[in-house]
Amino acid sequence: MREAGLGIDNALTLICLVKACGNVFAGREGKSVHGVSIRRGFIDQSGYLQASVVDMYVKCRLLDNAREMFERTVDKNVVMWTMLVSGFAKCERAVEAFALFREMLRESVLPNQCTLAALLVSCSSLGSQRHGRSVHGYMIRNEIEMDAVNFTSFIDMYVRCGNIRMARKVFDMMPDSSMNNAFGINGMFEEALDCFGKMKSRNVTPNSVTFVSLLSACSHSGNIEEGRKQFASMTRYYGIAPEEEHYACMVDLLGRAGEVEEAKSFIDSMHVKPMASAWGALLNACRIHKNVDLAEEIAEKLLSMGSNESSVYVLLSNIYADAGVWEMVK
Repeated sequence: MREAGLGIDNALTLICLVKACGNVFAGREGKSVHGVSIRRGFIDQSGYLQASVVDMYVKCRLLDNAREMFERTVDKNVVMWTMLVSGFAKCERAVEAFALFREMLRESVLPNQCTLAALLVSCSSLGSQRHGRSVHGYMIRNEIEMDAVNFTSFIDMYVRCGNIRMARKVFDMMPDSSMNNAFGINGMFEEALDCFGKMKSRNVTPNSVTFVSLLSACSHSGNIEEGRKQFASMTRYYGIAPEEEHYACMVDLLGRAGEVEEAKSFIDSMHVKPMASAWGALLNACRIHKNVDLAEEIAEKLLSMGSNESSVYVLLSNIYADAGVWEMVK
């Protein structure tokens, strides 16, 4: 466009560029586009551009930038609030996620299923049954229908908090699609696959969450061939583009099964920039199979990405200990 002498005379071009940056986790380039949108005066003219910038920063895990842009936004609708709550929850900043939720309610913005599912991620990371029960109660009081993600998140939260009775109670309320997710989380491969078959026979269309569950079940059961098959079928038959969680599941599957080099090649061939979850899964595989050299390489990548440094150092220390390299443990 520039070579053709075409200037940027509206926000649409910038919206497309910002979305592209978010989709491949290109935070530095996204900041640059944001800067252009400010200099050209488009950022204050388009609510959709503002929302796209917030979404880009969240996807790139630049949460403080996302929050700053969000505060400048005039139309703070439920989608934008949910983006931010979800971003903080996924990055294990649970206290801030709940603070945002309370602020959202004070602003009289009603949450939806996605907002509450994000909050439940925070409940699990906090190990707080009190917070989880409050979210559960809120959904019941406000007659918010639970979807597959909500059911699975509640079960995960109650199990992590040690309340098996409530986890079972929620499980018994689940439809087939949600059951599939629960089986996947717990590595029950045959049950997950059977449930997936029932979904298809009843013309229930699977979504990206369904495939995270299936791939997780394949990983925990060590079924590489089925995992490859399901990963390929996502795009081929259902038009679902793999996301960070799907790639991480495949890396975990290959790594657990001892195919560490193939897992590394899989990351190198990804269509998007690998995030910490994929590298973290490979680092864990190095621990299982005592691959010290590759572990050092991956740890360096994770630390350069600003990943959770303490967990990287702990895992690397364990890898050195398993290999008997005590000086490096120290």
